[in-house]
Amino acid sequence: MKKLTAYLLIILILMVSCSSNEQKPDDTNISPETPKTDVAETPAETETKNLTEHEVPDSVTLNGRTIRVISLFAGDNPYDLEENGEIVNDAKVRAITELEEALNCDMVLAFHQPVDWSNMVAVIDPLRTTVAAGLNEYDLVAAHKACGSTAACEGLLMNMNGIDYLDFEKSYWSQPMMTSLSFKGNHYWATGDITSIFISGLSVTYINADLYGNYFTENVYNIVNEGKYTLDKVKEWSEVVYRDLDGDGEKDMEDQWGLTLQPQDPVDSLMYACDVTLSKMDNDGVPTLDFPKEKFFNVHEKIYNLLNHTEGACFTTEVENDIAQRFLHGTQMIFFSKLSRASQFADMTSDYFILPLPKYDEAQKQYISTIHDSVTLFGIPLHATGTDELGAVLEVYASNMLKYHTPAYFDVALKHRYSRDEESGKILDMVKSTVVNDFVFAYPGGMIHPDTNETLCNIMRLYIRTEDVSSKLASELPVWEAKFNNVIASFEKNAR
Repeated sequence: MKKLTAYLLIILILMVSCSSNEQKPDDTNISPETPKTDVAETPAETETKNLTEHEVPDSVTLNGRTIRVISLFAGDNPYDLEENGEIVNDAKVRAITELEEALNCDMVLAFHQPVDWSNMVAVIDPLRTTVAAGLNEYDLVAAHKACGSTAACEGLLMNMNGIDYLDFEKSYWSQPMMTSLSFKGNHYWATGDITSIFISGLSVTYINADLYGNYFTENVYNIVNEGKYTLDKVKEWSEVVYRDLDGDGEKDMEDQWGLTLQPQDPVDSLMYACDVTLSKMDNDGVPTLDFPKEKFFNVHEKIYNLLNHTEGACFTTEVENDIAQRFLHGTQMIFFSKLSRASQFADMTSDYFILPLPKYDEAQKQYISTIHDSVTLFGIPLHATGTDELGAVLEVYASNMLKYHTPAYFDVALKHRYSRDEESGKILDMVKSTVVNDFVFAYPGGMIHPDTNETLCNIMRLYIRTEDVSSKLASELPVWEAKFNNVIASFEKNAR
């Protein structure tokens, strides 16, 4: 009965996925332009190539090989999951079990390394040790991007270009992420639909629909569609919504707010959403620091004023769970967070909207989304053997996750269980298709300022409580620039 239930769930996933593809509108203007990446766009694929399914031949077999995965604080390690009737969980299980059956192998979590955030790059130590000793202890690496990605520039991973069966042009590999993680066109990390965090880590805006309806009449999706959902719009809404609920004449967390925000991940995402990227690729695929000072100052000023000089918006020292509770109970209208929060709001009494993050202004060409830096990256350790077999494992796994997990989570759970209306589903399609990443955001562990312990991609959160940041930037940016150059030099020296 357990297997029958799983198969019925998979049929439901595939039906919803097909339905979603058929109903995607042609005339909606929320579909963005192609998002920016660090290199020029690649030519369009020919119509004959299937970009959604792997092309690993049925004849490929690993003859019972055990695939040993080392996790460097990876956020999703589904290798030991069992079916439990929950559609997203069972889709992950199906992706693994079908891979194991097709290739005659067994994927196991061989080792998991936790992180000490005071020295986050130490999470790589177990991999450093085994590579330095020339040992073949692990077959695949799964790493938390923020603290584990610099394993690539240390020469601990293989260049996966040219490994049989891997096709990084397939749609289940995220092109913006793959580009930003590459060096001279070489790929040491791979990510995309292969990890559940690729979707759950997407940054979005949640709007409490009841609060919005109490103060505003304009259709919120029309605002998005017309390109008018901006930081100024967030400020406008927040000023109207604020109420001193406890009547004490003081602004505190017992009041009704338009927006409260902790100076952490959401601030980083807002910076990128306002079209501020910190690096670019040259013609040889080498990243260069490209800090847009004028644009950074403009975006900083707008976010600073929003959170320091707006009636109904403020910073808070609360943890994100506390802010989520305020949103859940209807005393905060706007909440910037990840898509993973949607499951927490499934039983919320009031309705809510899901929007992209706001643009800097209406002139900005498109909405931009980011993926949380906890997204899992996959690589092959330097001394692993049978690398073509490992290429087949990664390719089939990514393809299976696109086939089973992505529709289960994205099309069934998010669009139908957690979203409250059809328009939110359309927004989710747009958010997933506008991911932007750069080299600075891809390798944060190598660009930590020794005095602030903040990495370069977190620069907005570091300065957001300071009104005039020009002098701070003048003194601190050269330190980050040196760190950036060290990462490049490390790639040049160590990467194979």
